[in-house]
Amino acid sequence: MMWLSMIPMIFLLFLFGFGWAFFLITGIVLRRKGRKSGKVMLWVGSIWLFCVVAGAVVAGVAIYHLMAGSRYEVEEFDSVKYDGPTGLVSIACKNAAQLEMKQSGEKKRWKFSSENGEFSVPAGVYELGWYNIEAVSESGAKWRAFGYRRWGNAEIEVKEGATVSLELGPPFRAVVEIGEVESGKLNLGMEITDRYGCSISFSQMDYSARKTPGFKALDESGAVVWSGSFAYS
Repeated sequence: MMWLSMIPMIFLLFLFGFGWAFFLITGIVLRRKGRKSGKVMLWVGSIWLFCVVAGAVVAGVAIYHLMAGSRYEVEEFDSVKYDGPTGLVSIACKNAAQLEMKQSGEKKRWKFSSENGEFSVPAGVYELGWYNIEAVSESGAKWRAFGYRRWGNAEIEVKEGATVSLELGPPFRAVVEIGEVESGKLNLGMEITDRYGCSISFSQMDYSARKTPGFKALDESGAVVWSGSFAYS
């Protein structure tokens, strides 16, 4: 087991963190008995304790700066108030949508909203973080597709007065992974991506109308040969 291999490391950490107590207590006892070695033990324990405290302070400061460096500010872009140069980002889907982009070399991330898939964006170089689009099915159900792409991928350069087109939105590509059959149940996995390389997930916006997600398996002629409902395993 993995935790067994961690026992030596845990023991060493415990020894480093609390080993000083042995020297201090032993030193106090020996000093009370009038032995000179007690002074040495006290010095060793004191120096050890100082190193432990100093190490904890240094580690705490390092963790703080690491977490502070990973923080980011998200600002909702208001094209009416912004008076700098802008360009246009156009996505493939012309529904109501939102997207978040990070300016290259900056911690700030911009959040943009649009009712038609056209976004006014300050001129600059960006990295796409995520986007979502909304749609209504033929039955009237409201759906949201959420696309996520890791930072550090392809840069998007938005120039003043120019339009950048991004293949965000449908059609999506779904890959079904078929696992082992256990106790008459088939394990199915699905990975959905868009043409831009974002991973896609779906959610139904009107919670009261939600139903258990299901599937249908069709043969070559399009006839349904198997159907059922999904369940988490």
